Amino acid sequence: MQEIPIGTSYIYKGTILNLRSDIVKTEKGGTANREVVEHVDSVGIIAIDKHQNLLLVNQFRYPTGENLWEIPAGCVEPGENPESTARRELREETGFDPEYLERLGGFFLAPGYADEYMHVYLARELKHSPLVAEDTESIELTTKTTAEIKDMIRTSQIKDCKTIAALFLFLDRAVS
Repeated sequence: MQEIPIGTSYIYKGTILNLRSDIVKTEKGGTANREVVEHVDSVGIIAIDKHQNLLLVNQFRYPTGENLWEIPAGCVEPGENPESTARRELREETGFDPEYLERLGGFFLAPGYADEYMHVYLARELKHSPLVAEDTESIELTTKTTAEIKDMIRTSQIKDCKTIAALFLFLDRAVS
């Protein structure tokens, strides 16, 4: 059985997310409070260069207080579809536009408290075509082999859940 919302109030409304508090009717007939982060959908891109290396970006993430290795990713803008977002974000963060783009799957990033869904794409046959965005100036780009990526995950050099989950989708597909 699903929980049924019986009341909603917004605690915060921002530019990329909202925080709301819902009162829900539970399966057992009682009520409970559910705090929900509303966030637009996003995309993550597994980009493969001509040498079969994967592109990773490294950038400072304020909430964690550290630089993180991640796949290129970003938010779906109003009126934009996920595939267009994947192409735009890849150009902004890496300077490459894919000739080949395939959807690998998707997942909720933190379903215990947020509604954000990430679409994961595989990008190949990359051509240099930079698109500069204001928030990408401090991104470091690198390439890694599949073996290096696996080692980075194993040794917690890659700590970002979207990156680990997206890489799993890719690696699982490559093995199958």
